[in-house]
Amino acid sequence: MVEEPMTKSIAVSGGKGGVGKTLIATNLASYLAKQGKRTLLIDADFGMANANILFGKNTNRSINGLVNGEQSIEEVILNVAPQLDLIPGGTGENELLNLGPTARGNLVRNIYSQSRDYDYCIVDTSAGASDASLDFCAACDQLLVVIVGEPTSFMDAYSLIKAAHLDYELDNFGIIVNQAASREQGQQLYKKFGEITKKFITVNQRYIVYLPHTSALKHSVISRKPIIQQKNSGIEYHAFSEICSEIDHLAVNNFSGLTL
Repeated sequence: MVEEPMTKSIAVSGGKGGVGKTLIATNLASYLAKQGKRTLLIDADFGMANANILFGKNTNRSINGLVNGEQSIEEVILNVAPQLDLIPGGTGENELLNLGPTARGNLVRNIYSQSRDYDYCIVDTSAGASDASLDFCAACDQLLVVIVGEPTSFMDAYSLIKAAHLDYELDNFGIIVNQAASREQGQQLYKKFGEITKKFITVNQRYIVYLPHTSALKHSVISRKPIIQQKNSGIEYHAFSEICSEIDHLAVNNFSGLTL
């Protein structure tokens, strides 16, 4: 009997807003889709969803429709590129922001059941260590944490990892250093961040990649089109190629609290 291929799920998270989490999630999903992988991107930010904007798509579809029962999951899914579908996130409605544990768990299970039709499921979580963010992080096979070289980013990312480890028993974290000036600086920032976390908790952290702060990336946000959809080479393209290579070596988290 031949087993059906399993969907690989990857959460992209960060301790604070503004570290480039959504930029990374949209481009990672775009890269996988360009490699011929059927990819579902979930914008799981219930308050400040903007993944659809980075694809240049205005839509009335959103995760809100699933919660209030006005739309089925098939009606919510939005195709944004060949091999790439998006479930747009919330728009700050109280119904989403105030979901209880049971309703939140049902929502995660409902969305993830659809992801079985894809090779990859990329989840752009909300910033911080809220229960809503951590539920999605825990439901994924792998967790990427985005940091920048700022003290507030370090401390907030540490708080996220600590909560994920203590409350959800997650042990494996991939670290992406965004907006670094060079490969050397990216490695230095990762090492500095690791020294902070090792003082207080014991987890497995793997350095994934540094992402440079380039004018091309900035322009891709302004033009509302992921840079991976615009070019097939360059330092930015290579960075996302590296991410895909490194996540193959990132250990999987096995959280049993959500049965998908």
